Amino acid sequence: MSDIGDEVLTAGQTSGPSEEWQPRAIELPQCAYSPLKVFASREKALEHIASHILGEGESAAWAVVLGDDDLVGGDLGDPRFRHRVHNALCRESDAFDRWYGVYSRVIELNLRDACELDWKAVRHESDGWVGVALGTCGVVIVAENGTVLTAFLPQQTEETPKLLRGKRSMRGGRDKIIPHRHAERWGREERLYFRVFKPAVQFLRRAQTEWFEAGGGMLPRSNDYAMLKDRVPRTSRMTLRKWLAWRRRCRGGGGA
Repeated sequence: MSDIGDEVLTAGQTSGPSEEWQPRAIELPQCAYSPLKVFASREKALEHIASHILGEGESAAWAVVLGDDDLVGGDLGDPRFRHRVHNALCRESDAFDRWYGVYSRVIELNLRDACELDWKAVRHESDGWVGVALGTCGVVIVAENGTVLTAFLPQQTEETPKLLRGKRSMRGGRDKIIPHRHAERWGREERLYFRVFKPAVQFLRRAQTEWFEAGGGMLPRSNDYAMLKDRVPRTSRMTLRKWLAWRRRCRGGGGA
């Protein structure tokens, strides 16, 4: 059972047309940049629900994160179900309220993880700030000047499920997949760690510093994701046991 809970069914409810919609505000006592609005507009929230939770590239991973078909009302791995949900989101305010509540609650839980574990970073600019955070279920969140811009599960491509059933070998100069012997018996926690969290950390650890020209020379500037590169754990030092300990520290080992 996911720990998102029934409260998401009313979170972020609208009171009328989209212009009257008010975003959910997340209070984070440990964060100086709180509160954070969960998207600037109803349209932006809908766009991100559709492209991430319902998107072909991430939907299988979001099914692991949410971990409860009763909560989402169906199988996120089924394209027909995702299509029906997308149509309902566009036409029915109740459907939007439900999915916005689910999404914003996941964002809140992962932001709280990031604050507890210090898996967050902020860059100040002339017109404000940009922040990036990682939660224990692998959700990467980007916020700017008090508003969440996106929340997604990185590195979820068609190859991800295959790659994360095991480990990679470069013997003989070939990138070979070694199937994980126990993948068929994995529970939700193992799937969440191996198939969702680890790819997110790998994505962040591989983020590159960008260079730009200024004053006749080249100066470094970290892209948004590279800001977290040295704050998240090294994949070579991560274990399922350590991850479970982080989960318990943040939320008692619950769901999304």
